[in-house]
Amino acid sequence: MRYHRTAEIMSGMSLVIALAASLWLTLWPYSYSYESVSVTSGAPAGGAPRVIRGSASLIEVNGAMAFVPLSAPVVLAALAFGCAVRARCGAQAQRLNPVVRRLVLWPVAILLSGFSGAAGFSIGAFYMPAAVLSLTAAVASARAGRSGEKVT
Repeated sequence: MRYHRTAEIMSGMSLVIALAASLWLTLWPYSYSYESVSVTSGAPAGGAPRVIRGSASLIEVNGAMAFVPLSAPVVLAALAFGCAVRARCGAQAQRLNPVVRRLVLWPVAILLSGFSGAAGFSIGAFYMPAAVLSLTAAVASARAGRSGEKVT
């Protein structure tokens, strides 16, 4: 059975980046544009006004339902990584056929790229590196099937 180590590495990096982007968006208060500015009037005796600035994370503003759209890229990247690893690990009978691996890697790469493009002006930009790495893994998998660079 033929496989390409590059597909495995790239899909693993895609998973790590997608997970990091999701954690960044959910937990870091300055990662998304939920900032508030308010100005209080001065004291009646003519005091200076105060500017109060604040920020909130995606979870603080939207609640637990924010995990739903943020988990989709992570699940897709995990599916691709599991498929790439399963292509070479385990007993011969448990390994994935290269055709099945490609039939999983390409749709995952296209869906992840579509998610990044559709949500590009909000959270999609954070997942663009993971989408590029997922596309690279799919291309590497397709090239390995034709050239047979590594044979196990």
